[in-house]
Amino acid sequence: MRNFPVPYSNELIYSTIARAGVYQGIVSPKQLLDEVYGNRKVVATLGLPSHLGVIARHLHQTGRYAVQQLIYEHTLFPLYAPFVGKERRDEAIRL
Repeated sequence: MRNFPVPYSNELIYSTIARAGVYQGIVSPKQLLDEVYGNRKVVATLGLPSHLGVIARHLHQTGRYAVQQLIYEHTLFPLYAPFVGKERRDEAIRL
């Protein structure tokens, strides 16, 4: 997707994707998923999104966002992490 918006400070990826749809004038949720992920069957979730590598590639031109940074700054992972064992946290980051 061209001109994917840069996430605001502490903004969830879910919200950034919604802003992308507004900026591009995309009204269909399925079309938005297709534009962002190249797949209409991806499920955009609020708290712990998947396919963050795709989002990181959209933001590559900014030089600021790696998947790890997206996880810690733009998902709810930091809120869930203290309540989950280390192995489970590491597994969530790998996915």
